[in-house]
Amino acid sequence: MGVEGKILERVSETTVQVLGIDEPDIVKTDGKKIYFSQSFSFWIEPIFRGGFMPPQKTGETKIIKDFPAEDLKIDGKIKERGNLLLIKDVLIIFSDNKILAYDVSNPQSPKEKWEVKYVKKFNLYHLFLSGKHY
Repeated sequence: MGVEGKILERVSETTVQVLGIDEPDIVKTDGKKIYFSQSFSFWIEPIFRGGFMPPQKTGETKIIKDFPAEDLKIDGKIKERGNLLLIKDVLIIFSDNKILAYDVSNPQSPKEKWEVKYVKKFNLYHLFLSGKHY
């Protein structure tokens, strides 16, 4: 609720490079909920012989009830993280090697709608080791 019990009608939008085209980001809002994708967190654990275990990626996307402020709480979680786009009740997550869409109309129980896997990057080092040179 806004001033004197009135409902807020405006939600600030992301500053974009091209007017009318939203850009993926780690935070999105619809004015009632905040969608926050925890960026990549790394932890390093020492192992024997002076080496280290490779960094492990962690993180998730939180759905936060943000309005009214006195009711602020985490409403739901999605085990994926990445850049986000929000289109009505569909949250799109651009993760490491896949793009996922979730129906977030019920924030306590987000449902995966679809997933598309892709190859993230081409590694020239692996190509060189394979002995194939183009």
